[in-house]
Amino acid sequence: MTEQLSVTVEGATYYHTSESLAALIKQSTEDKAALTKMTERYSEKFNLVHQIRGDVYELFSSNYSSGDEEITLSVEDINELLRTIGGDELKRLWSATIKIHVTVNGIEASNKDEVQEIVENNLEISYVEDGDLFVDYVDVREVTPE
Repeated sequence: MTEQLSVTVEGATYYHTSESLAALIKQSTEDKAALTKMTERYSEKFNLVHQIRGDVYELFSSNYSSGDEEITLSVEDINELLRTIGGDELKRLWSATIKIHVTVNGIEASNKDEVQEIVENNLEISYVEDGDLFVDYVDVREVTPE
């Protein structure tokens, strides 16, 4: 027969065997460790929020004079703040002018003019990201027989 231990806490009596008491102590220790870890994470998040609030206040107060009704900030300053607080930066639209060198082999034609026409009418360029692609011109530089 397993011996039981009785414990009274705040008027409630609990009965435990040595095994159930060991399991209860183990669970209590694990719960305490988990609570400590959550408290540390909460403290880190609280400190981060406190830092972010300070960074935001600093940005606005450094660009504010008493009596101002509006504050103007540069995109660079805003992006620096967003980087500092772990946010995504503001984006702008860009254009790129690209030079592509292409060689097309195996074009069947009777003369250079026909080759140039075939290339100009059949060359396709695509862009797979968001944005618009415009081919301004196709300049066939050299046509030579193979």
